[in-house]
Amino acid sequence: MPPSASESEFQDAVRKAKCIIVVAGAGLSAASGRVTFQRVGACSMTASSQVFQRFVELVASGANPSFCWQFYHYRRETALKCAPNDAHRVLAQLSIPKTLKKIAPNATSYDLITQNVDGLSPRALRELEAEIMEARGEDRPAKSERPRLDSITEMHGKLFEVKCSSDDCNWAVEDYTMPLCPALGATSNELEDIQGGIENTEKSIDEKDLPRCAKCGALARPGVVWFGETPRYMSEINQKVFRADLCLVIGTSSTVMPIRTFDS
Repeated sequence: MPPSASESEFQDAVRKAKCIIVVAGAGLSAASGRVTFQRVGACSMTASSQVFQRFVELVASGANPSFCWQFYHYRRETALKCAPNDAHRVLAQLSIPKTLKKIAPNATSYDLITQNVDGLSPRALRELEAEIMEARGEDRPAKSERPRLDSITEMHGKLFEVKCSSDDCNWAVEDYTMPLCPALGATSNELEDIQGGIENTEKSIDEKDLPRCAKCGALARPGVVWFGETPRYMSEINQKVFRADLCLVIGTSSTVMPIRTFDS
């Protein structure tokens, strides 16, 4: 089918679809107030873009866990101040089988594959389920009337997951505690100040005071996929992409691997 901007053709494609996947990127969360890497990278050489570039270098080298954790402390704090927007909520609605049938009567499956780590899509699902359960009271809704909490695949990990940095340890936990450790609570949360801390030894946090693995005591790290690492759940994602006959791309330019191969 040639490219088309026809709303009726889009609606027809949705009605005929049997296996629907949504591939979401940073733009999905932009309306929630999240600063995206794309926006930071597009800036002129401001403090924010310098932080991002320097951050990539430091993470790749593993040379400065203090700066890494200060950066992610900032990201965690800003994410907690955000709420799911209308786009998150619409996608959450599609995970309800009964709702999906009204829009795509032939659909047998719906899955959201997100590159985002901010947790806003899962939050939208949980909030929707809570609203439905509260509205129904003791009249428990049928499975077809509830959102599928397993409909989201977070391929780049989770901002609020903390995991062991050792390859020999499988410890990982979701932790929304702010700050994760007292030392991080004493740092500034402004990107410009964090950037200053890259070279400023006065803002450096001793490694022993950073988050640690509760199982083996090694240094902990954020549970996100860094540049150069393999995205999560690729086998499951490839199966979903192979089965799909309709792919909706939302909030991403689809230039990041492996997303850019999904249409081939």
